[in-house]
Amino acid sequence: MTYKGAFKDAVFPGPDREARVARYRLVLSESLGRITAVMHLRRETPPWRYQLASEPEFDVVVNRIVNTELRGIRVDSLRLVVESDRTSIDYPLDFNAADLQFDDHLANRGWMPLTCGHATLWLAASRFL
Repeated sequence: MTYKGAFKDAVFPGPDREARVARYRLVLSESLGRITAVMHLRRETPPWRYQLASEPEFDVVVNRIVNTELRGIRVDSLRLVVESDRTSIDYPLDFNAADLQFDDHLANRGWMPLTCGHATLWLAASRFL
């Protein structure tokens, strides 16, 4: 590890529009002369009602982290690791605009989709230009 940040809280709205919280930290890792930013999410098992628990909440919190902490970082230089119950899963962030259908409402406002596991994240299109 090149850099390992302290865990922080990201507060975000849940499906019922009540406050939820996710614990995360940013890690920078260097391999073969390339530096990658890793979003490390930590989940409790089972999650408390106020914690990150579902895929829609996962989408919201990852978008929040990317848009506030990682704006301007190339998508191919990002990784996502979710830690839960003493195991970690590394989710690839794959982007191929030709394979995705755009939501016209979001696309017309300057957003592009990014596939992450089973979820689709919407990121500011300016990140890809």
